[in-house]
Amino acid sequence: MLVELRDAGSGTLLNRVQLDDPPHPGSWLELDGICYLIMQRQHRYSLKGGAYQLSTVCLLYTSDAADDTP
Repeated sequence: MLVELRDAGSGTLLNRVQLDDPPHPGSWLELDGICYLIMQRQHRYSLKGGAYQLSTVCLLYTSDAADDTP
């Protein structure tokens, strides 16, 4: 599943990655040796063949939490 990692304050896109199971709010995500605290998870749907399907999950993290490690 396509997952977008965005800054919670500005909405700036940091990265797009493929993950089998996106993390839930309150958990940590490690990408390229950097840990991010996930604050919010948003689902994005697209209309295909007359039905809505989950297309992307957007994970919002805090900028200051990106410098801390769990």
